[in-house]
Amino acid sequence: MKHLAYLLLFSVWPTITVAEDGARTGFKEIALGSSILQAVNTGKFSCQNVKSSLSDTICGLWPIVKETIAGAPAKDVILFIVDRRVSIIRVGFSPEDFDQVLDAMTEKYGQPTIKDSDLTTRVGAVYKNREATWSTSDARLVLSKYRGKVTEGALSIYDKDAFERATQRRSEQAEGNANDL
Repeated sequence: MKHLAYLLLFSVWPTITVAEDGARTGFKEIALGSSILQAVNTGKFSCQNVKSSLSDTICGLWPIVKETIAGAPAKDVILFIVDRRVSIIRVGFSPEDFDQVLDAMTEKYGQPTIKDSDLTTRVGAVYKNREATWSTSDARLVLSKYRGKVTEGALSIYDKDAFERATQRRSEQAEGNANDL
C-alpha cells in the first residue's frame, strides 16, 4: 500500500505550481487542497488511514516509482491528507542536492528567508543546517538541508489553512492527553 502511494505522487509531479491564476500551490500535478482521489487515481500512491495530529491519511509513492526534484533524485514523496484533502506535501532528497534544489526554488519563488542552525547527532557530531522559507497566498514552503537527521533533506509544502487546523487539532489532542495524566 505504501508503494502505491509513492507511485501516485510521482506520476502527478511534473512541476511545483504557484497560485498565480487562482490555482493552488503544489508539487507537479498534486495541488494543496486537492482530493485524495486525485493522488489515488494516478496509480502512483498508496494511502493508509492514520491517527495523527497532522493528518487522517498518509499517501506515499510506490517504491518502484522514481521521481526527481529540481533534477535531483527524490527519496520519497509523502502526502498528508486532512478531511480527504491534501494539506502537506513532503519531498525527501539527499542533503548533497540541497543547493541545486535551493537554486531552482529561488528561481521559481524569489529570495527565501534563510535560517541557519546547528544539528547535533546522537554521537555529538555537529552539522550546519540551512532552512529556506517561502510564502504564497495559500502555502508555506520550507526547504531543509537536513530533516531531523543528516541523511535526508526535505521540501515541505504546507497548506496555510490546513496547517492552522492541524495546529488546533494538535493542541486539542495535547489538552485531552493532559487530562489523562
